[in-house]
Amino acid sequence: MLLQFLDGCRKDFLLKRASLPTLPKPVIGLDEAIANVKVKIVDNHMLAVVGMGGIGKTTLVKKLYHQIHADFKRSSFLENVKENDIVEVKKKIIMDLCDSKLEDPTTYLRCVEECWIEMKVLVVIDDVKETQIIELLGEDIDGIKRSENGSRLIMTRRNWKDFQNVILKDGKFEMDGLNEQQAMELFSWKAFRQPTPPHDFASITNEVVDACQGLPLSLEVTGSWLFTKQNPQEWKESLSLLKNAKPFGGDCIENDKLWGRLKISYIDLAYEEREMFLDIACFFSEYNSKFETGVTIQKALQIWKVPSRYSLTSSLQNLMDRSLVKVNDKGNLAMHDQLRDMGRRIVKEASNYKYREQSRIWDKEEAKQVLFNDTVTPNIQAIWCKSIESLPTTLGDLRHLTKLKLQGCENLKEFPQSIGNISSLSILDLSYCKSIESLPTTFVDLKHLTKLMFRGCENVGELLQSIRNISSLSILDLSYYNFIDIW
Repeated sequence: MLLQFLDGCRKDFLLKRASLPTLPKPVIGLDEAIANVKVKIVDNHMLAVVGMGGIGKTTLVKKLYHQIHADFKRSSFLENVKENDIVEVKKKIIMDLCDSKLEDPTTYLRCVEECWIEMKVLVVIDDVKETQIIELLGEDIDGIKRSENGSRLIMTRRNWKDFQNVILKDGKFEMDGLNEQQAMELFSWKAFRQPTPPHDFASITNEVVDACQGLPLSLEVTGSWLFTKQNPQEWKESLSLLKNAKPFGGDCIENDKLWGRLKISYIDLAYEEREMFLDIACFFSEYNSKFETGVTIQKALQIWKVPSRYSLTSSLQNLMDRSLVKVNDKGNLAMHDQLRDMGRRIVKEASNYKYREQSRIWDKEEAKQVLFNDTVTPNIQAIWCKSIESLPTTLGDLRHLTKLKLQGCENLKEFPQSIGNISSLSILDLSYCKSIESLPTTFVDLKHLTKLMFRGCENVGELLQSIRNISSLSILDLSYYNFIDIW
């Protein structure tokens, strides 16, 4: 009996430790907010943390989770839920709370309810859409509110209105920006790698911090950008840019101003770094398809094409050093949704908001319009599209296309002969295109095709016969054997 008890304790400990989310460094100025949240969850079974994007909601609930998860029998932390496949989110909840796999999706709500009633559990759902709340918790949310075993649910979102129908007003916690001292410390760690600015920079640092208006994301990105500046004169010029930053394309006044400040750091990047940033914003920063597993640094390095591998690696590292890009808990490239939305707006603005003239197409419906429209779209360099069943005969008119991703198009059966006209095509992803049996003879005309993904395809033998004469191919992805070099 003692051994069984100890084994159960060990299992619970390992489950809790495995579910801990990674905290950013440094974490500044959240102690008071966390103390206030702890007071609120004493009397509220459900709590909503709300506030504008970039104000630190995710960091707050991560740090809170680290501090209180051990007080619960089981716990689950779900990050950036709105961008994830809801089925995968459900599987994680069941695994974290019930230590079992979700074999039958129809039993999900019953399993969650049993865990909620029988054990003291903590569930944190970060950035969840209103429609997802019912899917994850069921319509009988009152049952959660009436729970008497100490279970707690904490959710985050920008807008309180998304929670008004499910959480009592007393369960609302609205985040404020950092105060002057906290903002100075966070900025200094990013700009100087120390908690206070050097004497020579003290005065101008105050002005820069004021311009960031206490918003953690703005302080981090601006501080990381100014870390590369060596003297006060460069800082004065940078401060002028910050103060005169024009509002830029946000969906509200606050986002307008924030994006204007963030864009300064983007403009200061080298050309290839800007291109990499836009690729991550448009394509790599969110994955919610059942086929997609995210883009690791290694995979990204294989996708991008630059003069030298050292240049590629150092460019990506510079994006991370500037707090523009990060690596998430799964090892995939990611970025804050404010930076992602800003990057996408940059692409749209460059084409005067005419999607057919954009350099990148990430929206599924817009991608279909581009592929099946007779209008030539010479600017498009990359298209990522899902769920299409056929390709137009005019596909070859996209003469400047370098990247085409059709991952998960299970019913796509063939390519038009005109694909051979896309001489610039270097990357083609046909992962999980299970119905494709062969490729057209014009495939040999793709003289710059270097990377080809057949992961999850069922007719690999026939497909390999179709590409055997493509001499430029250097990387081939077959099923789950990862990347194989073809020399």
